[in-house]
Amino acid sequence: MEKTENELVSVIIPCYNVSTFIELCVESVVTQSYKNLEIICVDNNSSDNTFAILEQIQSKFKQVQIATETKPGASAARNKGLKLAKGKWIQFLDADDLIENQKIEHQINLLSNHPNTQFVAAAWVKLRTDGEMEYHIDLSNDKHFATFVNKSGNTCSNLWLKECLLKVGSWNENINSSQEADLMLRLASNGANFIIDEVPLTIIRDRDKGQISQRDPILKWKQFLLVRFNYLHTLESTCPEVFKKNNSMCYVYLLGYLQNLAKIDLAKANEFYQNHFSNTFGQHSLKGSAKLKFLFIQYFGFPFAFSLKQKLNF
Repeated sequence: MEKTENELVSVIIPCYNVSTFIELCVESVVTQSYKNLEIICVDNNSSDNTFAILEQIQSKFKQVQIATETKPGASAARNKGLKLAKGKWIQFLDADDLIENQKIEHQINLLSNHPNTQFVAAAWVKLRTDGEMEYHIDLSNDKHFATFVNKSGNTCSNLWLKECLLKVGSWNENINSSQEADLMLRLASNGANFIIDEVPLTIIRDRDKGQISQRDPILKWKQFLLVRFNYLHTLESTCPEVFKKNNSMCYVYLLGYLQNLAKIDLAKANEFYQNHFSNTFGQHSLKGSAKLKFLFIQYFGFPFAFSLKQKLNF
């Protein structure tokens, strides 16, 4: 299989209070079997000695560049790295995560057989705080809905074509959660092609605190739903036949996730339902179980339907 070692890969690492993690993270990149790399570490207002450690790392490894970004948030830090990146391909890596030493070479080799590809959607492993490993290998090659149902890899396991990221406006710095889904759904809306990599070579480490983007659970679930509603509206106008064929599945999927918000704040969930779901049945010809679910909720109201589901698992 032909290798494409002539293509520079830029590894972008946003850093916020990661003094105990960043060295291992960078070492996992420096030891990659694929050598044509640049490493851009972007400090994002760290209050510990992260920046001093980055300076020490830079003195050891010539591939490492250090930058700073004062606007809070991982998206702003990643966009700063993108502005500095010279590579054709982008590897994002959170500072507390790791990649196996063949990760980038493996994915570059996959791409050599798929020239018209905008990103690699890859499996990954989560290392939980209790030491247990969770393997996330359930991927989909559905161009329109893989991201919609969380089956298109993640920020750090994927490999991204820089040109395509810039074309869709890069990371959205104005939202505090679902940034990854927002980015990939914008890529989908623009017809981006991707390939599946079922080999989990990225290790995502859980942390209790200290991440750049801390999430309010109510805002998290509202944003989760909103980015997908926005995508459906775009899909309806750009690919109406695809939308019509799949809208029942999509709305039932979102209704299921609305229940996560309801478990935290039923009033907020009901407000969201009224603002975003209530016209769904009238606007679109839902079928099967979707039609029954929305008729039931229309008749009894979302709070009662949610309460009944909790009791009867309806």
